[in-house]
Amino acid sequence: GVTVLNSAPVLISLSLTPENASSLDDLSYSLNVSDTDGDTPFVTSIVWFQDSSPAYVTGEILPAEQTSIGEVWSVELRIEDGQGGTSTFMSEQMEIENLNPVVSISVLPGQAWAGVELTLSGLDSLDPDGMIRAWYWNVNGSEYEGSEITVGPFASPVSATLTVIDDEASQSSVTILLAQETAPQISGFSVTNSGSEVSLSWTESQGVNVTYKIFRSFTEITADSGYTSLEFVEEVNTTSW
Repeated sequence: GVTVLNSAPVLISLSLTPENASSLDDLSYSLNVSDTDGDTPFVTSIVWFQDSSPAYVTGEILPAEQTSIGEVWSVELRIEDGQGGTSTFMSEQMEIENLNPVVSISVLPGQAWAGVELTLSGLDSLDPDGMIRAWYWNVNGSEYEGSEITVGPFASPVSATLTVIDDEASQSSVTILLAQETAPQISGFSVTNSGSEVSLSWTESQGVNVTYKIFRSFTEITADSGYTSLEFVEEVNTTSW
């Protein structure tokens, strides 16, 4: 006599998806099994493992909020064919990856003019899965640190590179050109006073839409003192104040 036995499901492939998952991704799996005697296999148990230990998380999806950068995950599946055939398969491990930060530089004035001081800001940079811990600048060969810096004025175009580092020590960089355009020049600047009131007027010679910052000083301005001691008063978009 011959006893016809049932064959258990056979694994063709089992992998975690998406590949190179981050802590922002829900984890799932891709399964391909076969059954020699034509039964239809189905999943009866799903257990997720963290660092080779059962995490007591079950279900088709492992939610992103339950994973963290650097953790190693795998999934164990129990497969049955409805005829008493049972197989258990374990996927390969996947490490939750850190996403690189995204670098952004903003420049004020926005035209990045030559001949004027420029404020560079990296505050719009972001880290999708963490925090940015440091901002490092290289402007025309000079090194700076901080989320915002003031540089210049520059007489000709120079390059500025910002490198940001996140809380997992991953970094990204971007380079832009500064001082590509000449700043607008005013002419016909005049000052009049009547009693305690001082009036300023000027002509904008380049015909572009710009704003003007009014500063004042309580001491004489010399070539040596520069403009660092000036006190900001107001910003206007007209040619008088």
